[in-house]
Amino acid sequence: MPDPAADRPAAARTVYVLGSGASMLRLTPEEKTHIAGQTSVAMNKYLIFWDIIGIWPTHFFLADIHYPAPCVYEESVAIARDSGQTVHFLLDDDYRRRYATPGAITNLPWRWRMRRDHGFRPNAGMLPEHVTWFRRWHSWHDPKLWALSMDAPMFFYRGSLSCLLNLITLLRLGDHIKLLGVDLKTPESFYDDALKTKPYLLDDYKRAQDAGAVKTHMTAAPIRNMPGIQDIWPFIQENVEAAGIRLSCCTEDSLLVERGLCPYTPVQD
Repeated sequence: MPDPAADRPAAARTVYVLGSGASMLRLTPEEKTHIAGQTSVAMNKYLIFWDIIGIWPTHFFLADIHYPAPCVYEESVAIARDSGQTVHFLLDDDYRRRYATPGAITNLPWRWRMRRDHGFRPNAGMLPEHVTWFRRWHSWHDPKLWALSMDAPMFFYRGSLSCLLNLITLLRLGDHIKLLGVDLKTPESFYDDALKTKPYLLDDYKRAQDAGAVKTHMTAAPIRNMPGIQDIWPFIQENVEAAGIRLSCCTEDSLLVERGLCPYTPVQD
């Protein structure tokens, strides 16, 4: 397996998680310059709209597999390939099975459903150059277990952020995780306007948010009798810190900071 930290600056001990919250638009030029020189992990649709923020990440993480995640995956791979810049992908193993072996009998029903339900034809064999594969729990009712090795499924609760934090503790990308764009109080994203030009990237959760069905981010809203991620955050914080890693948030008005669940730290210490 390639070393996911191979491209990390030798002196860097902070890893920035680049989320999708609208607070990303408040980063100053100085802060962006600083982050660009550190280890950073971009989540979900970030790479598709990265030029809005202007920070090219060292890593890109995608754990969702439901539609439109395959669209996000393919566009992100294409952007990385065409950029001329290096980015290390951290991907759910489902993508390896779907794209590394596109002709497998087990993949045919999936490809057929993508075409039937979404009009989407997966681009067979489309794989990133630098990648680390991981597994995670996918069902809402799967065990809530924190993985202690890469052989185990990553922890998952109400969104892939929980999974990413578990993964970072195992890959040891840094000894201080700083969250950016993890607002949770509102459903707004930094790319909302640009997303209107790509309606095929909308999922049911985003549509519900845009329709005002929920006032917070879906990750923080109670769904299917399951509380938001804030209810289990102490468990996440405890396990990250048990790995000898600090976890903080760089957004003072984040739901996690305002509720005293995650300490605030500035982008630059």
